[in-house]
Amino acid sequence: MSNFWKIFISIAATFIIAGGGMFYLMQSQIDNIRSDNQAQMDMLNKQISTLKSSSASSTATTSSTSSSPTSSSSTSSSVTSQSVTSTALTTDSNGIKVGTVTIDMADVANVQAGVDAGGQPWRLDPLQLAQGDAIGYGFILADANNFTIISQAASAGTASIAAKHNGKSYEIDVIKPTPGDGKVYVISKIASL
Repeated sequence: MSNFWKIFISIAATFIIAGGGMFYLMQSQIDNIRSDNQAQMDMLNKQISTLKSSSASSTATTSSTSSSPTSSSSTSSSVTSQSVTSTALTTDSNGIKVGTVTIDMADVANVQAGVDAGGQPWRLDPLQLAQGDAIGYGFILADANNFTIISQAASAGTASIAAKHNGKSYEIDVIKPTPGDGKVYVISKIASL
C-alpha cells in the first residue's frame, strides 16, 4: 500500500474518532442542559400550582380576616406555609409583598405530610425554602440566585435571608411553625430595607 493511502486512512480514522468523541461530549452537554431545564420547569410548575392554590386561599383569608396586621411577636407561633397572602401584607412600589405573613397551620400540616412522604425536601432548608416560596411574593426566579443567609438559629428553627429585587434589598424571615428536626420552614415576614 502506498504512503498516500496510509496517510489518507490515518487522517480519516482520526477524523472519525475525534468526530465521534466530539459528538458524545456535545450530546452529554445537551442531555445535561435538558435535565437542568426540566428541573427548572418542574420547579416553575410547582410554584404556579402553589400560587394558584394560594390565590384561592387568599381570597378566603382576605374575606375572613380583620384589617389589623399580625404583630411580629405572634409570628413565631403562627405562620403560613406557602405564599398565602393576608391583610398584613402590602405590595411595595417594587412589586414585592412586604409585611407579616399569616400562617395557616392546616396548610403547614399538609406540606409537612408531603415532605414526610419524601416530596419537596427543599422545604427543610431555610435558604432553599426562601428561594422557592419567594416567587409567590413578587420575587422572580433570577432573584433567588442572590439570596444569602444573614443569620440562622437552627435550634430555634429561625433564619433571616437577604434578598434583592430590581436593585432593592429585602429581608425574608423564615421559621419552623412546628419545632424539631425534619420540620418544614415557612416564610413569616418580608421587610424592605
